[in-house]
Parts: sequence; C-alpha cells; structure tokens
Amino acid sequence: MRVIVVNPEAKRLRKNRRIRLQVLDRFSKYAHIIDISGADKVIGALDALSQKHTIDFIYVVGGDGTFNNVLNWIAALQPELKPALISVGGGQFCYMTQFHGLPSKDPIKNLAGIFSNKIKLKWQNWQPVCVHDSVTNTKRYAAVVAGGVISDILQWYESVGKGGFFRVLQIVLIAALSVASDTIRKLHGRLKMVEGEMTLGTAICTKKSFTGFAFSTIPKLLASCQPFVGVPNIAEYYSAAYWGGLRSLALASPFVWFGLIPFWIKRKSFNQPIRTAVIKMSDPRLVLDGDVFVWPVSLKQGTEKQGNDRRTLTFTIGETIALMVVDHP
Repeated sequence: MRVIVVNPEAKRLRKNRRIRLQVLDRFSKYAHIIDISGADKVIGALDALSQKHTIDFIYVVGGDGTFNNVLNWIAALQPELKPALISVGGGQFCYMTQFHGLPSKDPIKNLAGIFSNKIKLKWQNWQPVCVHDSVTNTKRYAAVVAGGVISDILQWYESVGKGGFFRVLQIVLIAALSVASDTIRKLHGRLKMVEGEMTLGTAICTKKSFTGFAFSTIPKLLASCQPFVGVPNIAEYYSAAYWGGLRSLALASPFVWFGLIPFWIKRKSFNQPIRTAVIKMSDPRLVLDGDVFVWPVSLKQGTEKQGNDRRTLTFTIGETIALMVVDHP
C-alpha cells in the first residue's frame, strides 16, 4: 500500500489551502491519504493503518519536521515492515525534498510526476543520525541534528509563527546585532552559551561551554547552507561545532555558510566527518530536521533521579532506512 501523509499546517499548505483538496482529488486513487494536524495523531493513524495493511511507500506532503516525525515512526518498526520514504515538498526549506532529487518544492507537481511515471524513482539505503538520551534512555533520529544557538534561533523563528525568507532574514539581522550588544540580548533573552562538554570523534573539547553544533547525514544544513567539509565514510556523518564567542562567530558566519573556516575561529571550531559524538549539556532542546524538540524529564524518582540537570547525548549512525530518490538516467 502507498500512503500520502499531509501536514495541513505546513507552510505551502497554509498559504494555499487548495493543495489539500488537490492531493485528495488527484491522488486518492493512487494512495491512502492521511490528512491530520498533530504529530501524535499522524503516528496513531499510521499505527492503525499498519495493523491492517502492509505499507510499502510513504510520501510526505509537508516540511522537514513532518518528514522527521514519519522517519522516527519508521525507525521503530521491525526491519521487514519498514516502508520506503520520500518527502515531496510543502514546507519552508524542504532540504530533504532536494536531497531526494525532486525538481520542485511544490508537492502537487512532484506527486503528479511520480504517479504519471514522468519522475522515475529508485530505492536508496540511507542512515540518519541517531541520538540517544541518557536521562530518558530513548532515541530520536534525524537527517540534521543541531543544538546551542541554533536551537535559540529556531525556537525564535517558531515563536513568531515561522514565515518566509524575509522573516528569516529579520531574525538573522537581529541576531547579528545581538552579538554586539548585551542590552539587545537581554531584551529578547536568546543567544546564550550552553553549559556543557563535547567529545567529537577522538577530539575532546576542554571548554565547559559551547555556542552550537550540527550533525548531519546530508551535505546541507538548509536549502542553501553547506557548512560541512569532508566526505563521510561508512558509519560516519558530517559534523560542525563551535565554542568561541558570539562576535567572532558573527564575523565568520558568511564564510561558515559555505563551508569555509576563517583563521580566527579555527582553534575554536571543529568541522569534519566523525563516527560518534558525546555531548553533556543542561539544555533539553535539540533541533531535529528544522523543528525544536524538547527532551522530557526523567521518569525516575528520588535519589535515582540523577543527572537530570545535565543529560548525556550520544550521536551515532542509525539503522538503515529506505528512501526513494530520483533515478537520473
């Protein structure tokens, strides 16, 4: 069975409500459609459907956060039950849609091309980043994982209702001004150093705080941002981390965006493929594929409830997921 998961709150779908009707009218004969708001409800619908049918393919109409929710549902299944996954667009940045090789961010164009066989797809084995949390002993999976100041900026972006390019530009400009002014930072209460320790591959960061980090199994952090260098080997993923001051990072940002490392941050940064990272930090937030995820508190009580103020996150390569990608001749 083929399934199309539609997120009604995705950017393009909020901007153009007719997309949902077009998906239902044009593609319901090809696939079962789940059109529900809320990650828990989507997962519940997938659980119920999988009890009655074998799901072979899932097409995600939404952003990268919707893709991440479905990815984590698939990761929890037995290997023989895992369907192939593809993000066909509908969100703000849609870096996974580009990673699949699809020609448009418009989900209608992509689905029409797929079901008419004008866009030919093939299966590709892929491994996301796996994050294990010591406090709750749970795992999450993502194509891109980030933390620190990136969590601040993404949470900021979500708090203003997201938006288009100019909203992103506005936040970036305010953030850039903030690094030069303690007063501005105090006004919005964001962009803070994170108390914690990092071990990146075989390198140990001796600092007791850091600014931010990002790990990824795709070469881009956003649609046009490629801050990573090197080429990962088997069981490796891209990584970038920085533990210097905000002002130095602001000056370096135009270079870092394109994967260049200016000399003034070289001793305060790390950028190369690795197999494992271990980060101990008190911040419960993590960015998973463009959405801010907050780890729950420990379920343990009394004296067993230890380390809840600083959890240990271990980042490795996750189990294989089947993606559908464009088969270029």
